[in-house]
Amino acid sequence: MKKIKSTITIILAAMMLMMVSLSLTACGGRSRELRIYNWGYYMCPSVLESFEEWYHETTGRRIRVIETTFTSNEEMFADISSSMLDFDIAVPSEYMVSKMFGNGGSTNYLLPIYDPAWGDDNIVTNLDSIYDRLMNVTNAMTPNDGGRIYATPYLWGTMGIMFDSSVIRYEYVEFWGWTALFRDIPTHTVFNPNASYGAADYGPVALTQEAIDNNSNLEAFVANRIYMKDSFRDSLVAVQGHLNRTRLRAYAAESGWGVGTPAYNLLRDIYANAPTPARIAEYEAELIRQRNLRSFKQHEVDVGKTNLMHRYESRGFLGIFWSCDGYVITENPNIVYHIPIEGSNMYVDAMVIPRFARNERAARYFIYYINKYNAQSPATSAAFRNMTATGAPSGVEQSMIDFRTSLNLDDGVANIFGYTMEDLFEDYRVGDRPTDMLRRDMYTNVVLFPHLYEGEDILARTQYMRDWGASVEHALALMWSRVLVS
Repeated sequence: MKKIKSTITIILAAMMLMMVSLSLTACGGRSRELRIYNWGYYMCPSVLESFEEWYHETTGRRIRVIETTFTSNEEMFADISSSMLDFDIAVPSEYMVSKMFGNGGSTNYLLPIYDPAWGDDNIVTNLDSIYDRLMNVTNAMTPNDGGRIYATPYLWGTMGIMFDSSVIRYEYVEFWGWTALFRDIPTHTVFNPNASYGAADYGPVALTQEAIDNNSNLEAFVANRIYMKDSFRDSLVAVQGHLNRTRLRAYAAESGWGVGTPAYNLLRDIYANAPTPARIAEYEAELIRQRNLRSFKQHEVDVGKTNLMHRYESRGFLGIFWSCDGYVITENPNIVYHIPIEGSNMYVDAMVIPRFARNERAARYFIYYINKYNAQSPATSAAFRNMTATGAPSGVEQSMIDFRTSLNLDDGVANIFGYTMEDLFEDYRVGDRPTDMLRRDMYTNVVLFPHLYEGEDILARTQYMRDWGASVEHALALMWSRVLVS
């Protein structure tokens, strides 16, 4: 989902779009276009087609939706802020919403989606359909500006550890959490008085019995198996959890994850407060040490989940992934997605209207359409269809509820897999995990709908990222460049 584009490619794309824009403007064509800047593979194509039909029925006007994709928040912001490319809707993550809003500065790159002063002229009138926890996040990124709304949650998820349970035991990942990504995968359990993670390095056995039985040279087998994201923000999720593992787990064991508890406050501070130069140096040292592990494989963006899905021999076995990557279970049912006990990141990708939009009214119609929900016919709603296409939960709460119900009923309405849930979840064991750990529960509850999973506090132990300002972002980018060439 996030790849690096060359400068030349970006410039050429910008010039081509500008030329097309000028040509269309000359004949009035731009007013009949809605341009969306989105992550790759992040919207159901039929949603764009059905919106064009709905827009014509609603307004009497024709419109053509043009979707262009970006691969990182930073790439998107560079294009929007330069004004070289004019888009009517963009889909930044929560911390980038804050940056685009100005983060206390003088430059605001966003136009309102809703303004109470507009009264009956407001188009987006269905914001109450959005899960309030997500709406609170995007509202926090754009501090109260006379009741105006500048961002609406679109799709969201978490970051966690994904691993192949036919090779790595669930108990091993559960015991170590994020630290599992910062240590060589042991071939067996052994007392190690010099271990850097405690006086004794016991812990559970890492490899399943199947992996041990099928490989004569275990030292070679565990080499080059750990994935990390090629992104300093995503990697910070892992290294921060790893370095704070002991304190976070101790606090959580003592008083839980309720708002205001020590564990909650510490995790919030980790994500909210800009890291100091000393802390950045600590992260850099640990990330370089990780890269030199025998078990470390590579920094990647999309290849890791593809390799896990297809079970290539040279693939890794575990790494940090976005929850929407959990769809790989459809091809490799041994895959498990786990949010460590010490907490993680909850990301919220939102829809905004950039300042240089040239069809902002149509943009508001589109945002209304995305959040318009028909509970009597869920599969006809854009929110529902986007979930089936992307594997990421919608911001529309009723859509999430109906989607989960549909999966559990096996009624075929939400058949994102192309076959029945019974086929997918035929084996109810996850590696060596007891039978109460169902794959169905893992996918629908932990990956898609953690806030609907009764008896679990998954979202309570997550926090969202903030914009830390240009100087800190620059320092982190330099740190990351040193990690990559270490």
